[in-house]
Amino acid sequence: MSRSGKNPSRMVRAFCKKHRICVSCLRRWTERGTTRCGKCNRAHAKYQKSLLRRNYERDVKAGVCVRCHKLPATATNKRCQKCQNRHADQKRLGK
Repeated sequence: MSRSGKNPSRMVRAFCKKHRICVSCLRRWTERGTTRCGKCNRAHAKYQKSLLRRNYERDVKAGVCVRCHKLPATATNKRCQKCQNRHADQKRLGK
């Protein structure tokens, strides 16, 4: 049972999901396992990549840890000491 309620845009989205129509452009068929067509999936991935890059650059400029975004980064790294230690432990376990 869908929880689209009475909101018209949610009802359209629920209809599109049920009938495998792209929820972004409302024109093309979706790819298997997604709610968007191939073209909209690529556009969304491109946007997400630029958003992550912008947030990363913002954190580096502010001198904040790029992983936890809370603690100040060390002078020689872009991570705080706590996140750097965790990263080193994970890297050691991976070998």
